[in-house]
Amino acid sequence: MLCRYTPRNDAEDVFDSLKSCTSVVLKFVVDEVDMFFNASATSKNYLYKIVHYGRHSLIDLTTTSRRPSNISRNLTSQTDIFYFSKITEPADIQYFMKIVGNKYASIVENLLKYSFLRISENNSVEIVKTTENEIIMIDKL
Repeated sequence: MLCRYTPRNDAEDVFDSLKSCTSVVLKFVVDEVDMFFNASATSKNYLYKIVHYGRHSLIDLTTTSRRPSNISRNLTSQTDIFYFSKITEPADIQYFMKIVGNKYASIVENLLKYSFLRISENNSVEIVKTTENEIIMIDKL
């Protein structure tokens, strides 16, 4: 299923109906998640259920945002794997350090184009180097 935009009430109905589908893994991709689930989002937000309870229904969520500091902490607290591209905005660097600590701040500030800092839940840290079309190298840190 691919949806470009779903009004809030419809999104809640979709989630409620999909909760019972336990034999299928569903992948939701939300581009610019801060537009829908920002730092001031509450439990009444329609993505809240997916973020906090979707894993019980085999719902996987992938999100993107240009501004990490605008993302709800409710989302980042439930995140298993982070990918960061170059971050230079001071508020975003501060937010980054709150999430993963200051150990990698200088790395994320100096990443090259098409490179990403990957931090997984088991504290595995890598720099993923890509081109416009493919992954070319992964450097373990």
